[in-house]
Amino acid sequence: MPKNFDIYQSENLKDSFKVDCNFQLKRECSGYRLIGDKITPLSSEQEIEELEKALGNKENNAVIHLDQAKEHFSNHQSPDYRNSVKESISYLGSIFKQITKESTFGKALNQKAKLAKIPTKILESITNLYTYTNNSQEGIRHEYSDTIIDVGFDEAKLFLVVCSAFGNYATAKLLTD
Repeated sequence: MPKNFDIYQSENLKDSFKVDCNFQLKRECSGYRLIGDKITPLSSEQEIEELEKALGNKENNAVIHLDQAKEHFSNHQSPDYRNSVKESISYLGSIFKQITKESTFGKALNQKAKLAKIPTKILESITNLYTYTNNSQEGIRHEYSDTIIDVGFDEAKLFLVVCSAFGNYATAKLLTD
């Protein structure tokens, strides 16, 4: 946690503080919640639950990408939505590379036998998210170009929440047996 949270030395105090803050934010109909140690522009209980569940999986190194995505998304002075999307999809890629033991997300998605527990249409959705970010003409995961698309709050929020949910789903389906 940041230094201003150092007064909360015990995890119980930190958790109690977060619960109290989120209660007040919800009561005031705020579009923000305290997630981890950042005030984040998410308010849906389902969105928050998926993100916190994914961030809580500290044994998985993929969570580093998701934490960075949240940091880029939550930066109030200068939000970096493009890099939030990149880190969100990198989180999901890390999960799938771990599952399949492949070196790239693209190769991992082609391992249909290892991913057989995931229904085809759901796997296609994940593939489409990856394809969207990997399209060299639109520049989300590539260098900037004249055809670059504008990545804003809505796209970053979508990727942060959906990649968290898909990562939780894939982990539950393929890594917990």
